[in-house]
Amino acid sequence: MRSPASVRRPRSVDSFWSMHAGPVAAVVFSPDGGQIAFTTQRTDRDNPDRTARTTLHVMDPGRPESARALATFESGGWVGWRFSPDGRHLAAIEYKSANESHVWIVDVATGKVTAAHKKRRRRVEFLDFMNDIVAAHPDTIIHVVLDNL
Repeated sequence: MRSPASVRRPRSVDSFWSMHAGPVAAVVFSPDGGQIAFTTQRTDRDNPDRTARTTLHVMDPGRPESARALATFESGGWVGWRFSPDGRHLAAIEYKSANESHVWIVDVATGKVTAAHKKRRRRVEFLDFMNDIVAAHPDTIIHVVLDNL
């Protein structure tokens, strides 16, 4: 029989959140439940512009010690985090203002961040963007919802 000190106790939610710097802002599970992604936000109070930085983390929900930072973003307006159906990518919206938002894609394995938008929004840039998406996901059915064209 094991002694009480050697019995592994489940971590509380509070102890999990306290392992990471800054408040946790978003939590999302992968479609298969094998990964959880979450963001933390820190504000550099010593910097006069008080820039908020958002860090994206992923981990195995059964092993909190597996948490790793994937990417850090120089703003705090990140919403709508979602895993791709295969769990290999995360997408989010960077909210800048009521008139400006950007979509970003993060590769879960590498942390590579790809802009899913172009600075100019003409037909040519849109077609280039769609061709990039199709090339990156050749065996995937892609549904596109468009607004404000």
